[in-house]
Amino acid sequence: MNSSALFRPVVRALATGAITLVALSASAQQIWKWKDANGQVHISDQPPPAGASILQKPTGTPMPAAAPAPAPTPAAAPAASGAGPKAGVDAELAKRKAAADKKRAEEDKAAVDAQKAQDAQNCASAREQLRTLNSGIRITRLNAAGEREVMDDNAKAEQAKQAQQVVDKTCH
Repeated sequence: MNSSALFRPVVRALATGAITLVALSASAQQIWKWKDANGQVHISDQPPPAGASILQKPTGTPMPAAAPAPAPTPAAAPAASGAGPKAGVDAELAKRKAAADKKRAEEDKAAVDAQKAQDAQNCASAREQLRTLNSGIRITRLNAAGEREVMDDNAKAEQAKQAQQVVDKTCH
C-alpha cells in the first residue's frame, strides 16, 4: 500500500475539522449587553446606543466611542410603531384595565345610590319619630321586664334630640 494513501484520510479529516472550526468561529455572534437610561437591560448583536451603560461586550472588541443606534428598517418599523406582539399585549392590557375601571365605577355608583336610598329611608323614619315625639301624645315603651311604661318629658326630649341629629345628618 502506498504511504500517500494512508495519509489521505488523515489529511481529509484535518481539513474538514479546520473548515468546521473556521465556519463555527465565523458564525459565532458577538453579543452586547447593556442597560438603557430607564434601567431596562438589553441583549443584542448590535452595539448599544451612546450613553448606555455597557454590562458585557464581545470579547476582543474595543469599546465603541459613540456607536449610533441602528436605524429602524422598514420591516422593523411596524414593531416600533406599536403593531408588534408587545403592542397586542399592551392593547389587551389596556382593554382589560378599561373594563375593570368601568366595573369599579359602576360598583361605586351603585354603592352611592344604595347609601342615598338608605339615607332617605333613615330621614323619613327620623322625621316621623320627631313628629310623633313633638305631637304631645303619650308615648309608651317596654322596659327590661317587658312591661309598658310611659315616657316622661325628659326621655321624650332626649329621644327628640337624637331624632333631630339623624334628620340633620341624613336629610338633605
